[in-house]
Amino acid sequence: SYLIENHPGNPVSPGPATAVWPLGPFSAVVTTAKGLFVAEGGWLIAPPWRELLTPDGFIGTAIGENGVAWVAHSTGLFRLEGGQLAELKSGGESLKGITALAIAPGHDGGGAVWFAQGEQLSYAERTSTTAFVIKDSGLLPDDIKGGITALAGLAASKTSPGELWAITQKTLWRFEGITWR
Repeated sequence: SYLIENHPGNPVSPGPATAVWPLGPFSAVVTTAKGLFVAEGGWLIAPPWRELLTPDGFIGTAIGENGVAWVAHSTGLFRLEGGQLAELKSGGESLKGITALAIAPGHDGGGAVWFAQGEQLSYAERTSTTAFVIKDSGLLPDDIKGGITALAGLAASKTSPGELWAITQKTLWRFEGITWR
């Protein structure tokens, strides 16, 4: 077994852990009785953004390119890069009600973060270093009636353009290139 210890510089001890989600190849976010912590290098470290997000509102993570992680929380959708947390908003409003999250190519083939909000499936596409535009999935309302149950994304590779899988109560959808099947 591998022991992860409370970092001596933390302002508070973590207490019992309740869940863990990946943040990258060598780190994870851990929800504990006393807040959110990052597990890295054998330590549980209190990140500078731990006061902004509560453990009970944590929904999940998705790992993007170049060390970027996306965090879905009951209060919104957040981008974590270089230890800095930034909220993605739509029209100045937080993206609440997220039920599923994945990284996969968007309609133009570029990297995107996909998120479900009940019976709505959208994705955020990067347009510049700090700007994103939110777009609709292209699925019809009847296609996702009852809501998205889960999302899974496959990144592009040398042999594949990448794809997104979305499951509803009745259908498993696959988005590849520009087509839903």
